[in-house]
Amino acid sequence: PLVSRGRVAVVQGAGVLWDQASPFVTRTTVTRQKITIELEGGRTEVVTSKSNPRAFAFASLMQSVLSGDASAFKSQFDVKSLKERPGGRWELSLAARAEPLSRMFSLVRISGREAVESLELRSAAKEVTRIDFKSLVLNEAPDETVRRRLGL
Repeated sequence: PLVSRGRVAVVQGAGVLWDQASPFVTRTTVTRQKITIELEGGRTEVVTSKSNPRAFAFASLMQSVLSGDASAFKSQFDVKSLKERPGGRWELSLAARAEPLSRMFSLVRISGREAVESLELRSAAKEVTRIDFKSLVLNEAPDETVRRRLGL
């Protein structure tokens, strides 16, 4: 398995910053209009829904999941199950309704308590990607770097 480490910042209604520190350095900024990926070495890629629909759909999914935007789930996914777990935990399983998400994922499983703590993506080819979010800090005001990158 590939284990990466980094930091994620979510600003409700504005976007997501996903900064990976290892095994390689990337800085990803996701907004509703575009994805900007700054790669180690200074190269920058900009992705839009027209330039790369699959990557943009995936990033939009991540933004919706992490910000708890249920309206995005309802428009793009069918809820397969919603389970309540002991200790206030929950688990939500979703199936994509249409392309490009239905081609990418056979199932999306999200779990957490006060916020999303785990995301599991199952591909049609039976590959599994699991993302665990640790050391969560909720309702933290965005700092200057976050505001600048999201254009706030």
